[in-house]
Amino acid sequence: MSKELIVKDNKLIEAKYSLSTLQQKVLLQAIAKIEPTDTKHIYKFSIMDFAESVDLKGSKTIYKQMATICDQLTDLKKFYIEKEDGGIAYINWVASAEYIPKEAVVEVEFSQKLMPYLLELKEQFTTYYLANIMSLKSTYSIRIFELLKQYEKLGKRKIELENLRQLVGTTEIDQNGEIIKEDYPLYGHFKSRVILTAQKELKQKTDILFNFKEIKQGRKVIAIEFEILENTKNKKKIQNTIDYEQMSITIIQLQQEFKGKTNIDIKYETLDKLVKEKGYETVKKYIDNWDKFKHQTMKNVLGFFIVAVTQEFEIPTKQNASYNNFSQREYSEEELKKFYKNYM
Repeated sequence: MSKELIVKDNKLIEAKYSLSTLQQKVLLQAIAKIEPTDTKHIYKFSIMDFAESVDLKGSKTIYKQMATICDQLTDLKKFYIEKEDGGIAYINWVASAEYIPKEAVVEVEFSQKLMPYLLELKEQFTTYYLANIMSLKSTYSIRIFELLKQYEKLGKRKIELENLRQLVGTTEIDQNGEIIKEDYPLYGHFKSRVILTAQKELKQKTDILFNFKEIKQGRKVIAIEFEILENTKNKKKIQNTIDYEQMSITIIQLQQEFKGKTNIDIKYETLDKLVKEKGYETVKKYIDNWDKFKHQTMKNVLGFFIVAVTQEFEIPTKQNASYNNFSQREYSEEELKKFYKNYM
C-alpha cells in the first residue's frame, strides 16, 4: 500500500465490463503509477510490492500468477464508452503486458484510446486511494466501491437493477441487446453474492460504507437506491497507513542524503527513531548542514550525528568555527560509541 491515487474519468467508471478481481487490481496498480501530465502510457510496478498489498506475500505462485495475468490482459474483451457527441468508442484495456523476471516487475502498456480517460482530467472524474480496494476479495465489491465513490459527495445513488448487473459485470449483452452472459439471474442470488458481499467488504476495508433500499414494481425489484456514508474509522486507518508509508519513503530519502553527505550508511531504524523523537524537519536540518560540522566530526560519525540531533547542537555559522564556541559539552570517542549503542 502507498500514497497512490486512482483517477478515472466518470465515463470509465460507468463503462460496462467484466474483469476478475486480480485483473482489476493489476490494472489499478498500473493506473496508480500515472502522473497527470504523463505523455507515456507504459508503467511498471514491483511484483513483491503488489503481492504484499493484495495479501499474497510469501505465495510461491505469485510470479506464475503474474505471468498468467499478463497473458489474460492482452486478451481482454473490448468495452465501449458512450461519447458526448453520440458516438461510441470501443476500447482495449492494454496494448501489451509483460512479466519481467530479471526485474521482478510487471510492465503494462495501456492502449492509446484508454489514456484520455486517465490523464489531464479537469472535470467529471472520480479519485480514491488505491489502498481502499487492494484487500477487497470480490470483483463486484471493487466495482460497487467505484460506482458509489463517484457519488460520495451527494450521499446517495439510484441504479436500475438491470444496469447495475451490467456495471458490475454479472450480465453482458451484445450490440443487439442480446444477453451473452448472465450470472445470478435470480435477484436473491444477486443480492447475496453481489450487494450484501460488497456491503460487508466496504464496511470492513474501505473509507465508505452503504445502506440500500430496494425499489419495487409490484413484487419485482427494479432498482437499488444506495445511501453512501463516510466510514470514519477506516478512513482514519487508511490515512494513517498512507501517512506512515509516505514517511517511510521520506526516511529512505534521508538515508540517501546522509550517505551523500558523509559517505557512511545509516540504518533505516536509526533515522526512523530520530524522526519520531525529534521530527522530520530537525533531522533534515542537521543532514543539510552537515558540512558545517566537518571541522570536528570524529571517527564515530553516527554517534556524533545522533548526539547532535537529540541534543539539538547549535549549527555553526562558519565552516571553520571552533567546537569550543558551542555551549554543548565535548564528547569523547568512547562516549559517542556508547551513546550510539544505547540509542540503538
